[in-house]
Amino acid sequence: MHRLPLLRRRRSTLIAALALAVLSVPLALPGTAGAEEHGVPGVVGVDAAGNALAAPAAGSTEWSASAGSGDLADAGAGISHAPAPTTAKEAGEAGDGVSPMVIIGTDDRSRVTNTTAQPNRAIVYLTSSVLRCTGFLVSPDTVVTAGHCVHTGSTGEPPAFYEDFRAYPGKNGETNPYGGCGYSEVWTSDAWADNGDRREDWGVVKLDCSIGDTTGWFGYRWQDATHVGNSVNLRGYPGDKPRGTMWSDSGRVQSETATNLRYEIDTYDGQSGSPVFSRYGDDWMAIGIHTYGPYQTCCNGGTRITESMAQFISAVR
Repeated sequence: MHRLPLLRRRRSTLIAALALAVLSVPLALPGTAGAEEHGVPGVVGVDAAGNALAAPAAGSTEWSASAGSGDLADAGAGISHAPAPTTAKEAGEAGDGVSPMVIIGTDDRSRVTNTTAQPNRAIVYLTSSVLRCTGFLVSPDTVVTAGHCVHTGSTGEPPAFYEDFRAYPGKNGETNPYGGCGYSEVWTSDAWADNGDRREDWGVVKLDCSIGDTTGWFGYRWQDATHVGNSVNLRGYPGDKPRGTMWSDSGRVQSETATNLRYEIDTYDGQSGSPVFSRYGDDWMAIGIHTYGPYQTCCNGGTRITESMAQFISAVR
């Protein structure tokens, strides 16, 4: 076999390395200038007026749950008791580019009737100008949900964010025990906004009220160790059940990647953004966000809470 002279081999290796370095430099999206240098990388956000936001500095990687006071007076201004909008469709319906959720064999979901108990009251019925989804509180005014519940996942431009978000914690059919409130900011990952990458299908909505002081919130955590075999819960607002009713199922994590979890838990359109959670000590802790199904005829799946995601959520909560 003919060998290149040592100098030519080194020069070829150097050229290849330089080319790889150039290709791996992230491109800035509109509205994210400076985010890579001064804040959490790989995120894009706008305020309620559509103005681009600068990424915050990274926060901690874990956050404890809170039970809340149960007193609506602690929610501050911004609470409305007007009925929830009924015009938007559930995330996952045909035409929104998201795989539908599925029932795996027998439907094992059960209705949650006590939506004012913990942690149910920290689960929100989330509406926008386009979709109805589920989300969950992680602070007095921060809701975590699916990326496809906040952004089209196609262009990365600020106009691709949905608008008019409203959150209704613990909604129970026509009853909104804590009212609802609007939003001040909305965020998602660059990977979802630019490419619709479901490995990074997550979103964050900042509310214009402090309803979490009343309802409490979920903690969240990440781990390098496997989740496979662990039992998890999933609760949210499916579109195949009476509107605004909360349903729950549980099961074990069947498989995982660094960014996704797959589980045999029944779900349906509208449950996008539901917390995938378990009890860790005294805290209800989310480890993932429900986003899609089915996967290879086995499982529904969601976005795993990673170290970088946890750092971002902590930065904006």
